[in-house]
Amino acid sequence: MGAAEAGVKILAGTDSRPHGRVGVEIRALAEAGLRPHDALAAGSWAAREYLGLPGLVPGAPADAVVYAEDPREDLARLEHPVAVILRGVIVR
Repeated sequence: MGAAEAGVKILAGTDSRPHGRVGVEIRALAEAGLRPHDALAAGSWAAREYLGLPGLVPGAPADAVVYAEDPREDLARLEHPVAVILRGVIVR
């Protein structure tokens, strides 16, 4: 039984340089056996929840990453965002 199946909270995050490489870690989690949906959650909504941050709800900070195509269908798309929005401001 793996850690996820045992109920261990799996989260993605990295301090590597260059910044913005968490997509690589999300893909590595999927390659290690985590369902793609759960790997994506580990680097996004589940991580926000763990940190006590609100999700996409009215009044919450508008942090988002925009993709031309749905990254849930191919996690490699995480490496190619169209825009990054931080606290409501487009930063990339």
